Amino acid sequence: MTNLAQIIKEIDGVEFHTEAATGDSGVSQSGLAVLCGVSRQAVSRLLKSLSTKSPSRWLEPIQGKVESLTTNTESGMQLCRGELSIAVIKHYAFKGNTTAQFTLDKFATIGFNVWVQSITGWRPVEEKVEPSLILPTSDQLEFMRSRAWEKAEMEGKPMKSSEIREKSGFFKPRLLGINNRNLNGSV
Repeated sequence: MTNLAQIIKEIDGVEFHTEAATGDSGVSQSGLAVLCGVSRQAVSRLLKSLSTKSPSRWLEPIQGKVESLTTNTESGMQLCRGELSIAVIKHYAFKGNTTAQFTLDKFATIGFNVWVQSITGWRPVEEKVEPSLILPTSDQLEFMRSRAWEKAEMEGKPMKSSEIREKSGFFKPRLLGINNRNLNGSV
């Protein structure tokens, strides 16, 4: 696996990662050890042994492929792709490790749900966000009724559009969470 841009998030000692460009995911080697309930050194030894042999049938599909299923970050953290991580978790789970069994159960449940949802075409319902209604103040209403910008234009003293927007209350970027860059493409 090449060292692409990574999104890394650490939770309870497990560094989860996703390749920004592809969505391929996995965990750090030390995080994999936490998920399996073993030491990082145990996982490291297991991965090194996979270049020549497979200690269990769960590891056979990745034997000789460890190098292509891992990458190192610039800081030296070794990241393990999903295929490698699941094989290692299954190896420890079927050896009787209860932490690995728990992890495998959680991943299997989530994976099953996603798999069935993809078959059935189910998608989560998106929550609609209603825009908040911002009513003009009495001063803003009076300004709009007076049409002061038209009077100023006829007197040869045009008002700036930003001044009109501000006084009318028609459009207030700060209330809508929009900054000036979004309004006109510049800072």
